[in-house]
Amino acid sequence: AQIVRGAEEIGRMYKYDILLSSTYGDLEQEKKIIDFMFTKQVEGIILISEDIEPEVIFKLKDQTVPYIQLDKFWNIKDVHTVQIDYKEAMINMINHIYDLGHKKILFVKENQDTEIGQEKLKGYRQACDDLKLEKIEISSEGVSVKDGYEAGDKIFEMKDSKDITCVSFSEDAQAIGFINYCYDNNKKVPDDISVSGFGDIPMTSIYRPTLTTVQEPYYDIGAVSMRTLVKVLKENKIINEKAILGSQIMKRESVKDIN
Repeated sequence: AQIVRGAEEIGRMYKYDILLSSTYGDLEQEKKIIDFMFTKQVEGIILISEDIEPEVIFKLKDQTVPYIQLDKFWNIKDVHTVQIDYKEAMINMINHIYDLGHKKILFVKENQDTEIGQEKLKGYRQACDDLKLEKIEISSEGVSVKDGYEAGDKIFEMKDSKDITCVSFSEDAQAIGFINYCYDNNKKVPDDISVSGFGDIPMTSIYRPTLTTVQEPYYDIGAVSMRTLVKVLKENKIINEKAILGSQIMKRESVKDIN
């Protein structure tokens, strides 16, 4: 919603109307809507998806209309996108956790071959190398609340065997699912184990305990995407690189200072 708001507000500044349509992950519907957009003679497309199909990207590339793909788990090379530096953001998160006294940090990685997931994993490993920490990793089946909950048994096995004091998740939903697991099993966050996430979805600031996480600037992603398209349209610029935005650590209650 914040991405859409950013794109819409910048579009209005430049007198562009926004056509908004949802596909709910249905491939055939995505293709139909793209065809519909072309019949309306749209001047540009911003595609927001959880997991876009390559077939849709190929369809867009066949057209002359400029587009930007905002896919949280994109795994297609050579796309026009706006994002943060996921590797650097994860390095900053691990450094923050380390500064609070945690030397045994478990990373729950995405069990998906996506570039964003791989960048987060690289960040965790780079931070561990820099700080001379043991790299301790497990895979989650997915990135949902359910997946985080179901990882609970394995995480506490690792806690007992490796003296884990903090678990860092690749996505906020996983972290919230794990906190639910802790509540159901009489474990306290952060007293028994600290938890961090990634994304800063709205629930993280109202859940208890509030979640320490990386804030992705969703509004700015939408706004920069629209500005980029406007530049293409007004100045005949070519989109040939990714736009990288800054991120920040939201320091909240779920990571305990154990110094």
